[in-house]
Amino acid sequence: MVPLEEIAVTVLRGYAVMRKREHSGTELHLDDVKENRSFTKRQRMILKTWFQQHENDDDGPRPTPNEKETLCAEANLTLTQLNNWFSNQRRRHWKRR
Repeated sequence: MVPLEEIAVTVLRGYAVMRKREHSGTELHLDDVKENRSFTKRQRMILKTWFQQHENDDDGPRPTPNEKETLCAEANLTLTQLNNWFSNQRRRHWKRR
């Protein structure tokens, strides 16, 4: 059985997409509803911990291919997701300094 909260979120997302489609003149399809693509707290914790431990490395916090493989397995992410996260995190981190 699906939790009520999950149903509410799905309905609201669908409504937002439907309202947008009303103005564009196209039909609404269930496949068009975007799912939440945020990382879980556990995934963020794994990545942030690694980032903070290697923040002061000479070439910046850039994992080696072996470290990337380990982080992907540990956080259950694809290599593309991992690379994008590190790229965005470095950009955000250095922007704050």
